[in-house]
Amino acid sequence: MNTKIGTSFGLALLMAIAVFATMFALGMFSTSEVRAEHSGETINGVHNLNFTPGSLAVNKGTSWDVTYSVS
Repeated sequence: MNTKIGTSFGLALLMAIAVFATMFALGMFSTSEVRAEHSGETINGVHNLNFTPGSLAVNKGTSWDVTYSVS
């Protein structure tokens, strides 16, 4: 297609593919475990907070499982 519409669509498609490839390369489509630790004094003895997503699906509305230790 050597028309303006075909060229514009081709460039837009190429840009969309480039955006998704960059996001994939940066790891934006993966959910990793979040961990928070505090060294030193703890407030009310709470330490070792672990945040784990309820689902590994990217666009799923889900909850987070929070576990912690109390001493």
